[in-house]
Amino acid sequence: MRIIYIAGAYSAPTLAEVTRHVDQTRKMALELAERRIPFLSTVLQTAHFELLLGRQDPEHWIAVSLEILRRCDAIFLVPGWQKSKGAKLERETALARGMPVFEDIEMLAEWATRPKG
Repeated sequence: MRIIYIAGAYSAPTLAEVTRHVDQTRKMALELAERRIPFLSTVLQTAHFELLLGRQDPEHWIAVSLEILRRCDAIFLVPGWQKSKGAKLERETALARGMPVFEDIEMLAEWATRPKG
């Protein structure tokens, strides 16, 4: 079973924009869940932690995200990823590791459901 890392924008000047980014990532995650494709997303796993913890710590969360990415089989880029410094770094990391990179959910689904080997 392959695990997909979902990369998308998170940070934004306003809470409303951050929430919009989280919602957009959740929409993509739901599409993968509907197709029964396993995924991980630090955008969803750590959404609004900066509010809950009372501090910003972007370097830490980038390091966490890259470590989780390394444990996945491919990366899916949420539309608008190009505007995100973190998502661009995640994409670069995936490419450097030779991981498949997807922007089209149909192509990802076809690849992810194919038997390994």
